[in-house]
Amino acid sequence: MDVLETAVAREREKLRAMTGASQSHTPLPRLVDRRNRRLKGWANYFCYGYLLGAWWKIDWFVRGRLWAHLGRRSQRP
Repeated sequence: MDVLETAVAREREKLRAMTGASQSHTPLPRLVDRRNRRLKGWANYFCYGYLLGAWWKIDWFVRGRLWAHLGRRSQRP
């Protein structure tokens, strides 16, 4: 596993903690602000080089996690 894959995996774990079931009570605007700040910092650190694959992986992971988060907050099945 190279450095970029390790960084993506580590970022996914941190995003998973931010959008986990224990965070269901967090208001959505606050959650999105924290997530955006985290992703912007990650992007600034890894902005050098060709990272399209890493961005694609993180983007789809975040979409799925937010979809699940909203599903947990919803009172409809």
